[in-house]
Amino acid sequence: MNILFGGSFNPPTLAHYEIVKLLDELYTPKRIVLMPVGNNYNKPELIDGKIRLEMTRIMASHFENVVVSDFEVTRPFRGTIRSLEYLVKTYKEDVALAIGADNFIYLSTWIEAEALIKNYKIIVFDRDGLITEEVVMLFEVEYGVKIDVINCSSNISASEIRSNPKKYRKNLLPEVYEYIQNNKLYLKEDKK
Repeated sequence: MNILFGGSFNPPTLAHYEIVKLLDELYTPKRIVLMPVGNNYNKPELIDGKIRLEMTRIMASHFENVVVSDFEVTRPFRGTIRSLEYLVKTYKEDVALAIGADNFIYLSTWIEAEALIKNYKIIVFDRDGLITEEVVMLFEVEYGVKIDVINCSSNISASEIRSNPKKYRKNLLPEVYEYIQNNKLYLKEDKK
């Protein structure tokens, strides 16, 4: 099995790193595919996808079975289901989708949500008890599937890191922080 873990990775934080470690320990997948979203993703302060790809590759280099895909950065976004189909076609193996609780809440509104939910294993990382047992049960009954919910206690905020990388550098791998510094990323302009 392969696992797709997508996100903005703006920047990739130690929370992302810990999630990858957990996925590897709990599922021992053949590979974990990290897939940064494209530049058209509607998220504040999203820096260029090529830069986010490079930082994600730096993080991925700490793992033997983690690869970084540019699929969403280099193509127009047509739904996560297209990314999953691409990975199945590429690797000729099943692919599961790992998402955070913040994304799980809106999963039913995604492009071709029902097909995605019914055809791919869903792994949800819950933070702060956002996903209750009742929510999981209702979801599983509605779609006739089982999902895995994994508790993740990280309180690392990428937006905090973007606001002041030096102050929050402890929430980044040293090599990612160095890349941010060397490339002068996330600098706030003084407004005088």
